[in-house]
Amino acid sequence: MKIMLVSPPFKGMSKYPPLGIGYIASTLMENGFPDVSLLDADIMEYSVEKTIDKIMNDDPDLVGISVCTPAVNTTLKIAERLKNLDDRLRVIVGGPHISSFPETLLSSRYIDAACIGEGEESFLELSERYKQGRDLNGVRGVFYKDNGQIIKNELRQTISDIDKIPPPARFLYKLDRYRIAGEFPPGKFPFTTLLTGRGCPFNCTFCASKTVFGRKIRFRSVDMVLKEIEDIVYRFGIRHIQIIDDTFTFKKSRVIEFCEKIKKRGLKIIWNCYARVNTVDPEILKAMKEAGCYMITYGLESGNQDILDNIKKQTTVEMGKRAITLTKKIGIKTQAGFMFGGPGETRESIKQTVKFALSLKCDHVGTSIATPYPGTELFNTFKEKIGQNIDWDLLTMQNPEDLGEVNPVVLCCDMDKEEFIAMYRWALRKLLLQPRFVFNRALRIRSFKELFWGLSSIFKITFSNIRALKG
Repeated sequence: MKIMLVSPPFKGMSKYPPLGIGYIASTLMENGFPDVSLLDADIMEYSVEKTIDKIMNDDPDLVGISVCTPAVNTTLKIAERLKNLDDRLRVIVGGPHISSFPETLLSSRYIDAACIGEGEESFLELSERYKQGRDLNGVRGVFYKDNGQIIKNELRQTISDIDKIPPPARFLYKLDRYRIAGEFPPGKFPFTTLLTGRGCPFNCTFCASKTVFGRKIRFRSVDMVLKEIEDIVYRFGIRHIQIIDDTFTFKKSRVIEFCEKIKKRGLKIIWNCYARVNTVDPEILKAMKEAGCYMITYGLESGNQDILDNIKKQTTVEMGKRAITLTKKIGIKTQAGFMFGGPGETRESIKQTVKFALSLKCDHVGTSIATPYPGTELFNTFKEKIGQNIDWDLLTMQNPEDLGEVNPVVLCCDMDKEEFIAMYRWALRKLLLQPRFVFNRALRIRSFKELFWGLSSIFKITFSNIRALKG
């Protein structure tokens, strides 16, 4: 049986390897399915038509598509064309959007089934059933169609021992094409991502992570993580790694063990990670710095405490300031993420956040608009406002590079939409056009394409067609 796993075309700022389908690929290959291929149509910059051509040329029996919310319509187009070209082809969907809102795609007659939650075991059992010519009745974690009717099997529990999941099949990726956004030294490419744990016990209203990985944290053993890192370094020649856990620094003793073993094994890597501001102290930061940690990204979200409380961040503005100060003192670069437009946002709170962000003097700043993605508390809160006929393509956090298209479908605060968009762009100009940021980005330009991308972003931020604001 020939299986192809696909990440569809998606307009994004950073290009990261889609680890989800990589984990499924390695699980399949270790369990009797050697003929598995992987297509990241986004990193290949394929159009929908090119993606379809590539899939059909590979001639698979089963196609699995990982779907994020803004790629729903693209996925439906791909599925329809595939089925029209070969009705015997099985099309399966999975990913964060499907786990939260499976009917979005299963209602289409071109989709055969959906994997809900973690996909490794569910997709494997589904593939075995198809290979044996059996139906999907009773396959936990799978919803499927029977004579046009959606059948919902029992959900599958999250995998308790994630050490038994083989590392993602990195040899199937075009590793040289991935590039990381952010404040990194030129020439430290290629890079890859690494997942050392799953699950998050926190309940931020804007995050859908728990719909796939659950709220209970499950860590991989440090030795298994280091074995994967050694494979990344010695097999693929990659020494720049981004750890993408939601909760990497949650367990201090584990992080310190991780750092000590990196040094003991002589692994010459640079790496970055995400961290909550209330999970770091001088000891853990010092250990991370000595083990090659180059930068930490903190989701500060706002400089206004009421906003933080409204989104259930369970942190304070002062915690954010302390984390940034400690990290800079240790010598690790800092990136702060700020989210605008959350419940309770006002013109004054936006100004307060910008003032706070500027005072921190972080090495890099990321911004986004509060977006009610399926699977989040925000989505449930604004379900009626979102409506039944939403264009999923437009449900995006609006990266600065898309400034010409800023038009939040659903605004999660009570501000006038025009005023919010104007204030958001004002905030971007204040935050992202700081001379040191522009200078550092210029140092990282390595091609005419990147030069065009950078100049285009600056032009949009500076000259976007909005009414002028004072202050």
